[in-house]
Amino acid sequence: MENQGAGIHWMEPRDLSFADMDFTIGSPRGLSSKYVDPAVVMMDGRIRRFEKHLPADVFRAMLTINGGERLVDDEAAGWHLLPDGRQRPIRMP
Repeated sequence: MENQGAGIHWMEPRDLSFADMDFTIGSPRGLSSKYVDPAVVMMDGRIRRFEKHLPADVFRAMLTINGGERLVDDEAAGWHLLPDGRQRPIRMP
């Protein structure tokens, strides 16, 4: 998971701390990126883009295992599949 502003090298293995996370998109305490919208690689190899309006409870559900939450793959929900992760626009300073 990428997180700009957290001071962690992108290749450094680091566990997520649910106690310290705010589960918001665009926050160093949640998920942020140098790109307009951050993306994550799922266990099945697909790349998902997370938009700022992704609800915190949905983001948290994506990080848990066997939680039983139903997640709808829908752009209106704030996340969707990227056919090619290299095509994301970079945020301008």
